[in-house]
Amino acid sequence: MDLFISVKAVKPFENHEQWNAVKEVCLRLNEAGFEALLAGGCVRDMIMGREPNDFDVATSATPDQVEALFPKSVGVGKAFGVMILPFEGFQVEVATFREDLEYKDGRRPEGVRFSTAQADSKRRDFTVNALFFDPLKNQVIDYIDGQKDIQRKLLRTVGLANHRFDEDKLRLLRAVRFAAQLDFDIEHETLQAVIERSSEVGVVSRERIRDELLKLLHTPKRLKGLMLLLSTGLLSGAFPESAPFILEEETNWLKRFEFVKPSESDAVLLALFFYPVFKRTGEQDFKNRHLKTLKLDTAISNEIVHLLNNVESVLKPSEIRKGELAETLFDAKSTHLKEFGDVLAKTENAVESDRVQWIETVTQTAAPYREAFLNGADLKAIGMQPGPRMGEILREAQLLQYEGILTSRDAALNWLGQQKT
Repeated sequence: MDLFISVKAVKPFENHEQWNAVKEVCLRLNEAGFEALLAGGCVRDMIMGREPNDFDVATSATPDQVEALFPKSVGVGKAFGVMILPFEGFQVEVATFREDLEYKDGRRPEGVRFSTAQADSKRRDFTVNALFFDPLKNQVIDYIDGQKDIQRKLLRTVGLANHRFDEDKLRLLRAVRFAAQLDFDIEHETLQAVIERSSEVGVVSRERIRDELLKLLHTPKRLKGLMLLLSTGLLSGAFPESAPFILEEETNWLKRFEFVKPSESDAVLLALFFYPVFKRTGEQDFKNRHLKTLKLDTAISNEIVHLLNNVESVLKPSEIRKGELAETLFDAKSTHLKEFGDVLAKTENAVESDRVQWIETVTQTAAPYREAFLNGADLKAIGMQPGPRMGEILREAQLLQYEGILTSRDAALNWLGQQKT
């Protein structure tokens, strides 16, 4: 074990908005006679000089003892020693030091045995995630040489790689995601185990796969992660039906992700990921066989399909009617359509200056006329009966507004009078 004290290292913690609350949790546990340490990714991030997203506390206190000290705590995983402490705007996970019992489903242990910090570190996935920090003594506690692996920028499993992946198949994807997120190399034996067992990731729930994929796509080094998905076989293991279509245009698929902004939306990232699939399958097959299984929020799923269906309109805007282009751009699901088109344009041979200018001109022309001049009552007033024809007339009037042809209600009523009922 390598134990050291460093005031400088804790600086990223002190600047964090959650720091005071987390330190108070550890202090209360300590004063009650329990060991309380920060654990996992937040410690890794501190050593690397990165600001952590959140904090996890590991303690010698049992869940019942935690609950007695913090009456507002919630036992979301009490059987596994996990309690959640709610604060205003965030929450802190407090978990009892534990050892995992046998894994039978490749995902979760049958149970746990409450234990010590040292034993707890040895059940974790990767050495860089198995570090502890004592916030009261300002000590990093390292039982498995995680600090050395951070210095070497190396991702290595705690113990034998095959044993770690036997326990939890999701760790296969996590290895790739952490390598991208941290910009680390994967240690040789760990990488070999990922390659040899890539097909086993299929037993993981689709929700978990979706979450790991999104985390990978949101990291600035996403290209590294995607290349690892390809080279390890995990792309085929996790997405067996989609992978063949992606592999057909592997080079362009990867290249598109070079132009993605760090803050890009989930919908755009997933639309890029599945773009080769959509082009070769069609909307219904894509939705039912490739997208639906990810258990996405309905709004995001609809936006992804909308982006894929309409991206041609912003790649080649001069080839469609101006009013229809404006109609598409003003659709609520088109919030990220232009950004999606901008990314694809870099690799789809679109004439960038003409494309952008055309879209801007159409948008500026249409913007003052988004409020419809006509409604159903106007059509009934001239004797038109409800039905498909009424809808067609109202839409045509709106398109003409967008095109700057109908610029007032009077003009729209005059035009309406000329339409056959």
